[in-house]
Amino acid sequence: MIFAIRDDDVSYFTNWQDLEYLYSDLWGKVPISFAVIPFAVPYWRGEVNMTKKFQNSSFKALHENIDLLEYLKIKIQNKEIEIMLHGFSHEYRIIKGHRIGEYLWKPKDQLIKETLKAKQYLEEIFQCPIKVFVPPSNMIGKEGIIAIESVGLNLSGIIGRKIDRPISFSYLKAYLRRWIYRFLRGNPYPFPLIIGNHVELVAYSLTPSASLSWLRETMRVCYKMGAPFVLATHHWELIKYPDLYSAFYQLIEEAKTIGYSFGTVSQCMNLIRRR
Repeated sequence: MIFAIRDDDVSYFTNWQDLEYLYSDLWGKVPISFAVIPFAVPYWRGEVNMTKKFQNSSFKALHENIDLLEYLKIKIQNKEIEIMLHGFSHEYRIIKGHRIGEYLWKPKDQLIKETLKAKQYLEEIFQCPIKVFVPPSNMIGKEGIIAIESVGLNLSGIIGRKIDRPISFSYLKAYLRRWIYRFLRGNPYPFPLIIGNHVELVAYSLTPSASLSWLRETMRVCYKMGAPFVLATHHWELIKYPDLYSAFYQLIEEAKTIGYSFGTVSQCMNLIRRR
């Protein structure tokens, strides 16, 4: 079974030295799937600082951080990382007092246009195919799904309680399967599913508030069931919270002990072909 690491929020504002500090012990042994923001808003610094009043913003394109770009390109050439798309700008709006990610508040036509531009941009600067989309803040609705399907991307995410995908037989089937599984077992459905014209696979978040014991148990359950396990984290949180950094490496060591092999998020999604 495959264990994958998903690191969200790599952008123009990311220091390549931070990535090297965190993952130097893993290179050549454990690949990292980076969810990359192509055109980050200026107030993006990993941890989001938001204003309630919208301000016109100029975007910071990732390639302008030349050192980071070259660092990631070397890692791609060495087959040590995967690049995934993480929105267009990761811009938030405050709507009715709630923080809303861009793939919920932007209109469909804008999402379709920007998703295509973002995917083509990453493929051009990195010279590699982009296969997976990671929604900013894990927020996406029907319009966002239409946008990622229009450019052939799969989704690292999960179906919510609401009917939040374009209606299709495959979606209704997946919705029922996931919620029946959760009702019976208490955990998210662990296998990749074809929904419409894309594949979706849940990721398990390692955050300061996450239950390490729950992650450990879920990881073991997934292995016994023959399901992949995607551990989602943020490099800036691993640096900010030393205990989280320690927990991250503990989980990797336990995954080795259990018997997992290590791969990318895309490789985890490909396991659908075996089911």
